[in-house]
Amino acid sequence: MLKLEGSFSNKYMIVRLPTKFLFAAILSTPILISACGGEAANSSNSEGKLFTEAEEKIFEDISKIIEDLPLPSAVPTTMQALGAKYDENIPNSLDRLDDYLTESHKAALNLGVYAADIGYLIAYDKVQESVDHITACQIIAENLGVGGAFDLQVIHQFEEAMDDHDKLIEVLNETIISAEKRLGDSDQLENAGLVLTGSFLEGLFLAVTVIENYHTTHRGAEADKLLEPLVKLVLEQEQALIDIITFLKDIPPNQNLNGIIAELNILKLLYDGDLAEIEKQMEEDPNLVITEEMLFDINLEVTRIRNSIVK
Repeated sequence: MLKLEGSFSNKYMIVRLPTKFLFAAILSTPILISACGGEAANSSNSEGKLFTEAEEKIFEDISKIIEDLPLPSAVPTTMQALGAKYDENIPNSLDRLDDYLTESHKAALNLGVYAADIGYLIAYDKVQESVDHITACQIIAENLGVGGAFDLQVIHQFEEAMDDHDKLIEVLNETIISAEKRLGDSDQLENAGLVLTGSFLEGLFLAVTVIENYHTTHRGAEADKLLEPLVKLVLEQEQALIDIITFLKDIPPNQNLNGIIAELNILKLLYDGDLAEIEKQMEEDPNLVITEEMLFDINLEVTRIRNSIVK
């Protein structure tokens, strides 16, 4: 049985919260179409048709995001294959948790961030750290009113797999797939989009940070060439970025959402420009070496946006 240790667990008094629940609970945070106008749907056939179309569009948006987001193990397992060492400074600090609980939009964004970090922690066999991050996810989810999304069976499955790294990764990935079936069970459309956004951005942050650190510690063309799989993972996330922007634009706007959309649009400009050029060069030259300078802008912007979320 897993138990939490240290000041974090003592403060929150939560024990035995393992990890498969994380993405199921996180991604099942979402979606109620009543936010788009349930009362109006009954007022006339015309308005009812518009309501149905809006509902269908929202579910299409969510399904597309789930389909295009990489599995939570994708970036961390690629890191390990590169021989990248674990960096304790990469996962978001749990010391900030109380600050997130004061505002729902920050709570939702950082629920996604913490969830993505768990994939990294599991990949490097950081069991206690992963449990502490899971606890943070549960606290935030309870704060957002979706604590009931946690599945005790999922927790039990994770506990049984704690000594089997490959099984943990399998369980984590399976959760992403099954999560789509539960996306319509809640009434927090905006929070759903923010959770997905936080998870997406943290996945990108993991990748670009490791690329930067790898360039720093491994010099030479041969080392740079080894980064190609991780660079491809960054390039392949353009569609997920487009999906998230589309979804956020389809839900009722507010100042917080508009700010996040503006930040994501900056990343989209980089994908249309610098990263599109890198992808083209990689297709034309299989021996192309990806230099640190080529990824400077995307690294800078992803880090800036991520830091604005977690601060």
